[in-house]
Amino acid sequence: ILDDVWKHFRLEEVGICVRVNGCKLILTTRSLDVCRRMGCSEFIKVEPLPEKEAWTLFREKLGQPLALSPDIEKIAQSVAKRCAGLPLGTVAMAGSMRGVNDICEWRIVLEELKECTTGQREMEDEVFPLLKLSYDRLKGAELKHCFLYCALYPEDYEIKRDELIRYFIAEGLMNRSWSMQAKFDMGHTVLNKLENACLLE
Repeated sequence: ILDDVWKHFRLEEVGICVRVNGCKLILTTRSLDVCRRMGCSEFIKVEPLPEKEAWTLFREKLGQPLALSPDIEKIAQSVAKRCAGLPLGTVAMAGSMRGVNDICEWRIVLEELKECTTGQREMEDEVFPLLKLSYDRLKGAELKHCFLYCALYPEDYEIKRDELIRYFIAEGLMNRSWSMQAKFDMGHTVLNKLENACLLE
């Protein structure tokens, strides 16, 4: 099984013999072009979540211990629907709306989603505007800069918190005039906020 393939490559280059009888290879990718160029004989497209499951996931990641007001819940359902059943986008949007109880803010987010998701065709084209909107909703330059710094690491790379915070400090991403302890505390706060927004795991 080759998981999360982003570009075409020759299997022989990584030591996979393709001419062995009875041998099957499964690869996962977000790109139909990669499947075609890799010579896949069968394609299985993973469909988006059904609307009910997407709403359940959205509510779960929203983390609201109390019930939403009926007006906000109606808008929240529309926001979840705009995520088009894409788990990554649904989780990111719900995380960015966690703790928001202002109906005006919910309405604005819905309008922004309508603008950025209109006419998207491919799944990856649909999820990136959702992630961008979640990123844009981060409050403060420190959060955004630290999130972008994390993007320098490969996907699924396990980053030690204290090490990452030291890098944040070395790069000047934390307030330079603070004590070292205050910078570390701020680093932990930033990482907690990014995790709570479902932008980091």
